[in-house]
Amino acid sequence: MVFNYHGQADDAQRAGESELYHAFGDPIGREQRPDELTGHPVEVVGAVQAGRLRFTWYFSRNVHHRATIDKVAEDFADALRAIARHISER
Repeated sequence: MVFNYHGQADDAQRAGESELYHAFGDPIGREQRPDELTGHPVEVVGAVQAGRLRFTWYFSRNVHHRATIDKVAEDFADALRAIARHISER
């Protein structure tokens, strides 16, 4: 698995967005062409766009079932929400 975080791509305050997290939006982008073979069966690409932290999950259907990736992504999102709650309660 490879994790690629691109950072904040825009000014979140200027965008006027109040949500911290938005799951499964339009793809953010990746380093390779979609048909190019990579050494990683799963690639997670993240960035802040329009004031929202977004992640796109790429995977090989020859290796993983969509339901498996959906479950891992859901658990990942739950963990991020828990971190955000913990920080906001301080």
